[in-house]
Amino acid sequence: MIALQEMENLAWIWNGDGFSSPTFMLSEKPPIDLSPYICSLPTEMVPFSTLFSSFGLTKQCDDAFLLQVLHFLKRKYDSGSNIPTSEVKKDLQLSVDILNEVKPTVGEQLPSALQEKILIPTHVEGDAYLKLAPVEDCMYCEHEWLERSTHDEEMDFLYVHPNIPNSTAELLLVRTLINRMIEPDELEIGDEFGQEEKLTRRLSRLLEDYTDGFAVPKELVQNADDAGATEIRFLFDERTNEDAMTCLIDEGMRHCQGPALWVFNDAEFRDEDFENITKLNGATKECDTEKIGKFGLGFNAVYNLTDVPMFKTTHSMEHFFAFLYEPKSKP
Repeated sequence: MIALQEMENLAWIWNGDGFSSPTFMLSEKPPIDLSPYICSLPTEMVPFSTLFSSFGLTKQCDDAFLLQVLHFLKRKYDSGSNIPTSEVKKDLQLSVDILNEVKPTVGEQLPSALQEKILIPTHVEGDAYLKLAPVEDCMYCEHEWLERSTHDEEMDFLYVHPNIPNSTAELLLVRTLINRMIEPDELEIGDEFGQEEKLTRRLSRLLEDYTDGFAVPKELVQNADDAGATEIRFLFDERTNEDAMTCLIDEGMRHCQGPALWVFNDAEFRDEDFENITKLNGATKECDTEKIGKFGLGFNAVYNLTDVPMFKTTHSMEHFFAFLYEPKSKP
């Protein structure tokens, strides 16, 4: 038994150019060239494939086998060895070929057991070496303009190597740069918050509460009074902003770049106001008899006019995205 195990690790099977161990050989030709790491049996050795199989020879090359090659490459480069540039280039192309081979078809996903084994080649300056990382540590940029303008060295994620097509990265569930940027944990500004309750259901109820055409300005005036404002101004901005239709995080936002209603009041915006404005359930004024707003629903009346309301205070600018953006590759 010990002798058989030793035979699995010894390079003793002829591969056409030299000798390989059974565990690094295939009896059938793989879909892509895996040499020099994996070799297939030459024609003259095929009759002995059954014998070699008893020593660990694999018959066919499946996705799991291909992913093992990626892990072999990772161990190779993690060892810190000085590897020639020509070899790095070849290994990079091999890793790209493997990922393009194992990626699922559009609309499908890899089995979880395979997804966990995916390793992605990442960007390295000058391609000095090959750096492979798990999917969860990677991101890709789907917009060229964003890649040129983004230089956030503090993000704890690695850019997918540019040789990996975005379509392949997406199918392998790699998150986009925008997807990473809008995560509250990655934003150094602002707080993690969300307008609670099932959004579409609650917004539908809110719209039913405001059937009056003047509901929006009336509620905003009430909110300004609640906040102690002495002045409120309304400005209807008729600009179509055709020059702002590019460099958007999602094409659906093109419709948000046109005319707008600006509302200003001179009251101080407090932390508790910020907390209340993120609540769709209302009732934030119910116990305060000095408040004339409609039980905290005032700001949400603006959903009669837009899916993407925005407000700016002295220290921050906030947007609520109700429907327009659906992050790619979000688990």
